[in-house]
Amino acid sequence: MHHINPTYQILSCPDGRSLTRFIEEVARTCYKSEDKIKEGSDLSLITNLIKNDHLAMIEFGHDIVVRFVSNRGFSHELVRHRLASFAQECLTGDTKVRQNKTIEELYERSFTPHGKTHNKTINLRSCNEHNQIVLNKVKHIFYKGVAPVYEVTTKLGYQIKATINHEFMTIDGQFQRLSNIYVNDQIMVNGRPSLLGKVAHPDTVTSIQYIGVRKVYDIEMESPFHNYIANGFVVHNSTRYCNYNKDKFGNAISVTSIEPEWLKMSNMPSTFRAIKLFNAAYAASEESYMALTKMGVPAQIAREVLPIGLKAEICIKTNIREWRHILRLRCSKKAHPRMRQLMLPLLHDLHERIPLLFDDLVEKYPLGQANEIQKNSDAS
Repeated sequence: MHHINPTYQILSCPDGRSLTRFIEEVARTCYKSEDKIKEGSDLSLITNLIKNDHLAMIEFGHDIVVRFVSNRGFSHELVRHRLASFAQECLTGDTKVRQNKTIEELYERSFTPHGKTHNKTINLRSCNEHNQIVLNKVKHIFYKGVAPVYEVTTKLGYQIKATINHEFMTIDGQFQRLSNIYVNDQIMVNGRPSLLGKVAHPDTVTSIQYIGVRKVYDIEMESPFHNYIANGFVVHNSTRYCNYNKDKFGNAISVTSIEPEWLKMSNMPSTFRAIKLFNAAYAASEESYMALTKMGVPAQIAREVLPIGLKAEICIKTNIREWRHILRLRCSKKAHPRMRQLMLPLLHDLHERIPLLFDDLVEKYPLGQANEIQKNSDAS
């Protein structure tokens, strides 16, 4: 069992000063007090809006996008916030996965009698252990809602739009999330017969640009090649919300979970014994999962033995009013320690960027013991 610490990353956040001026312009339009706009008037107006709980105008503040790396318990609790948009590993619907066929087209036809049958018998291209392109069958096609996406462009002219968590095969044969890939990195592509069309070959990333929110989809492929060719890129298939360390074929070699550091809190009894029991349970579930998959049990069934502490990644996009609501609930002492572990430092990070809109929450929820939590808040 591989343990990691939870992290967060602010992917997109508006400039604080321009944001407060924009909110003031919207608010004074509603209140018909445009004549009162002057230098500094936005500060006093927004302070009064928050003080009087008149937060409808705050919704006009531009969205903030944050990526969390925690466990499945964390992600399952967060998706209860219905005013937010959530994203995991996905590609946009216009991604071509077969000649003249996109993911969205294959998904939509799965609702027709012909398509429901044909989708499970068609072959898409996958990459084998020798980087050769082989035919592979589709197991499932998923629609995963709307999500923030980035467009990746390569030196050879390949382009694809994907969420920040989707995995691409790199030159070393491993799969890396887009968040860990940078301009000038080399990733594996295929799709042009004139360029070794029967094998995957390296290409250089020339740009990664955020392009907004799109409908996103993913595909699960048959074993043993858990990948497929999308717009010429070798991408990993759907993991169904499970995250593992994988070999170059996409097969699990170990399970990743979140370090149970919060067990070391002073109010937890028998800390050493508790952590020992946690680790023993994680090791047993990993052993069971690996044994089941080797026996041929499908991964989506075998995963039922895995713990809720399994690593999960999720991106959240919502307006500032909803972020205030999320942070008010999740920074409270009544919230789960795993929630407070990331939400407290996130609140203080956002406060540094947009002080006026989070002043009251920072005063109510001091950083305290969350200071030691690992974070990565570089905006992209």
